[in-house]
Amino acid sequence: MTASELVSASQRSPVLAALLSFFLPGLGQAWAGRVRRGLVLAIPFLAVVGAGVVYLLTNRALSTAALAHLLGELIQPSAILGLIGLDLGLLAYRAVAVVDAYRVAHGDRPAPATATGSGGTGGAARYASLLGLAVLLAVITATHGYLAVVGYRTYDLVVTVFQPPDGTPEPWPTPLPATPGPTPAPGDTPTPAPTPSPTPRPQKAVPAWARDGRLQLLVVGGDAGPGRWGLRTDTMILVSVDIGTGRAAMFGIPRNLLNVPLPAETADLFPCRCFPEMLNALYTYAMGHPDQFPGGEDRGIRALQGAVEKLMGVRLDGTIVGDLNAFVRLVDALGGLDIDVPHAVYDAYYPRENGLGHIELYIPAGKQHMNGSRALAYARSRHGDSDYGRMERQQLVLLALRRQMDLGTLLSKLPDLIEIGKESLWTDIDVRDLPALLELAARVDPELVYQAGLTPPEFPEFLQKKDWARVRALVRDALPWPEPQHPWTFPR
Repeated sequence: MTASELVSASQRSPVLAALLSFFLPGLGQAWAGRVRRGLVLAIPFLAVVGAGVVYLLTNRALSTAALAHLLGELIQPSAILGLIGLDLGLLAYRAVAVVDAYRVAHGDRPAPATATGSGGTGGAARYASLLGLAVLLAVITATHGYLAVVGYRTYDLVVTVFQPPDGTPEPWPTPLPATPGPTPAPGDTPTPAPTPSPTPRPQKAVPAWARDGRLQLLVVGGDAGPGRWGLRTDTMILVSVDIGTGRAAMFGIPRNLLNVPLPAETADLFPCRCFPEMLNALYTYAMGHPDQFPGGEDRGIRALQGAVEKLMGVRLDGTIVGDLNAFVRLVDALGGLDIDVPHAVYDAYYPRENGLGHIELYIPAGKQHMNGSRALAYARSRHGDSDYGRMERQQLVLLALRRQMDLGTLLSKLPDLIEIGKESLWTDIDVRDLPALLELAARVDPELVYQAGLTPPEFPEFLQKKDWARVRALVRDALPWPEPQHPWTFPR
C-alpha cells in the first residue's frame, strides 16, 4: 500500500481520527483533512501547554520550598473548586473534540461497495467503530471523573480539618520598632537624634504568626479526636521553627508532668495556680467541668493550649491533634518508615492492637524499616524503659515522617492520605496560612532539628515555680531569636 493509499485509508477510519483527538484535541480533524477545524479545536490545549512551558522556562530554579508554597495555594478551598470546574470543563472539551473528529472522518468516509444489511459486514464494522468511540469517551469520563472525585474529597478534607477563615483576616503586622534606649533621668534634656530620611523599600506581606520571627506549633497525639470526651493526650511536642533560617527545635512534654501552670483564665481554680494532676488528664478534666473552663466544645484543647503556653513561655500559633490509632494506616500508606534506632527496645507486655492480651516486642538498634504497626509499637512502648524514653522515640518517628513526606510521595498517595486525614486530624490553623507554612516546612532540615525533653534529672516530674522559669529559658535559648528590627523576615 502506498503512502497516499495509507493516508486515504486512515482518513476513512473514524476511530483512528477520534483516537488522535483523544491524545491531542484537533489532531484527528487535521488528520482527516480538516486542518483549519483542527487548529481551532487545538487552540485551548496549545495555550495551556504553552503557558506551562513558559512557566517552566522562567522558573527553572524553582525550589522545593516554592513548590510547597504553590501546593498550599492550590489546596485552598476556592482554588480546589476552581480546579474541579476546570477538570469538568476539560472533560467536556476532550469529549467534544473526540466526537467531532469521529463525525468528520465518518462523514468523509465513502459508503461500502456492498451493503449486506445490519447483520452484514458493513453493519459489524459500523458497530465496532461505535464501540471504539464509546471506549474512548468512557476513558475520558473515567479519568476526569476520578480527578473530580479526588478534588472534592480534598476540598472536604480541607474544610473539615482546617480552621475556616472568619472573613475578617488579621492585618499583616508592621515591623516592630528597635529596642528603646535608657530612659533619661529627671531634669535631663536629651538631644534628639537626627531623623534619617526613610528609604522606600517594598515589604513582603507575611502571615500574622510570623511577627516575632518564630513559628510555635503544638503537636498532640491521642487515642481519639477533639470532640470526644475521653481524649488522652499521651504525646505532646512543641515544635519551634526560626522563620529566617528554617532551623527547628522539638521539645517533648511528658504526659506525667505535675503542677503545670495554668493561664489567668483558669489559674484560680486551684490553690497552686496550676493543674495538680498529670498533664495528660487536663483535657479530660476540662471537658468534664464546662462551668470552670471556657471554650465551649473546644474547652479541652483550649485548656491544654493555655497550660503549654504558660509552661513553655510561648504564644502558640497553632495546634495539630492526631489520632494515634490512625497512625498505622498513615505509615502503611507512605510505604513504611526508615528509622535509625539508637537503642534497642524490649517490651515483654506490649498490648495487642485489639486490646486483648500482650505480645513480646523487640526492636534491635540500627537502621530499621517499619510498617505502621511496628512504628506505632516503637513510638508507644514504655515498659522497656520509661515515659521519657518513649518521648524521645516519638520525636524520632516524627522526624522520619518529615523525611519521607516529600511532594511526590504526598501526591502519589493523595487519596489514601485524604481519607486518613479527615478521620484522624484536627487543627486550628487557618487554611489561608497553608502556603507559607508548607513553604517553611520544606525549608526545615530534619537532620538539623534540635531535640530536647523536659525529663529528669534536668526537670523533675513534680514541677515547682523555679522549674517553670527553667523550662522557659530552655525554649527561649534553644534557637537564636531574630533581631528586633526584623522580627518577621520570611525569605523565599
